[in-house]
Amino acid sequence: MRDDQLRDLERIWLETREPGARKAWLHASARAGQPWRFGSHVTRTPAGYEVLEAAEGASEHARPLVIVGPAGSGRTSLARAIHEASHRAGGPFQTCDQLADSLFEAELFGYLKTGWVERGGQQPGATETAKGGTLLITRIDPLPPIVQSKLRRCLEEGVSRRVGEREERVIDARFVFEVPDPDFLGSLWTSLDAVAAVTLSLPSLTDRRADIPLILNGLDTEGLSLGSEVLELMGDHDWPGQVRELVMVVERAKAHLEHEIPISGLPPAAFETRALELLTGLRP
Repeated sequence: MRDDQLRDLERIWLETREPGARKAWLHASARAGQPWRFGSHVTRTPAGYEVLEAAEGASEHARPLVIVGPAGSGRTSLARAIHEASHRAGGPFQTCDQLADSLFEAELFGYLKTGWVERGGQQPGATETAKGGTLLITRIDPLPPIVQSKLRRCLEEGVSRRVGEREERVIDARFVFEVPDPDFLGSLWTSLDAVAAVTLSLPSLTDRRADIPLILNGLDTEGLSLGSEVLELMGDHDWPGQVRELVMVVERAKAHLEHEIPISGLPPAAFETRALELLTGLRP
């Protein structure tokens, strides 16, 4: 598709704001290989277009979100981009990711220190302090059953109760759940479905290798070599660490080059060894 045709479709969307016009523009852009950006995310692949289109749509309402994807794929940055594009952007963007289950419950809902008379014995939780904004709940383990039960009240009735307290408080936070698999949400999944939650599934970097040059262009690569050989090496890599791994490789290459750090301590045939060598021109 020609550039002028793409511009016409974009103009129609901007003038009409009709969902059908927007979809036609996005699909035509995807077919033409045009980069699409949302927050810090950029893509030119169909899988990437689909999720960024859905993310933009999710910024127009306050329904709960479930962002599913492998660690390092950009779940948190996508949640932040949705928050910043929403009408809640003026409110806090708060994360709750305590790993120990007992501490996680207290961090999320707050607590009352029994035996304390002073006001300082009460600690509000993230469900309260995220008022007017977004609360991102990050898990690498399934949610504890007690937390699932209390979150159901938050989602279905808009109230929260601190640990050790009977009083229920009205809350006003948009809930976003960041998980590697929906099963981590347990029975809470039923409640999320009942309140019309939106699920966004981030593709792995191996499913959108064509985006690697775009991602690199958004990083600080000054002084590094981004020739065809290094792009071919990165295109063949499995990227178990996802986008985070790519960022770390670039940051490490910058450190080696700027501080003249020898490339050592890695197996000669390792991907990172070869990537650092090609990016910096230094020899292991």
